Amino acid sequence: MLAFGLGTLPMLLTIGVAAEWLKDFVRSPWVRRGAGLTVLLFGLFTIFAPAGHSQHAGNPAATGPHAMHEQHAR
Repeated sequence: MLAFGLGTLPMLLTIGVAAEWLKDFVRSPWVRRGAGLTVLLFGLFTIFAPAGHSQHAGNPAATGPHAMHEQHAR
């Protein structure tokens, strides 16, 4: 048990220090603004991005690897 404790102690101390640093980092106003801007940009991308390349994007039967072949066969 002593060997296990001595072996894990350095990593546990390192994780504790890293968690403290990460907590301070996340509370920074610049990080919070950057995270908010990222969420905003992803939302705008989701709204304005095209739904797909297929003309039948809403039709589940027109999707898949054989959809093009089936369209041309008709």
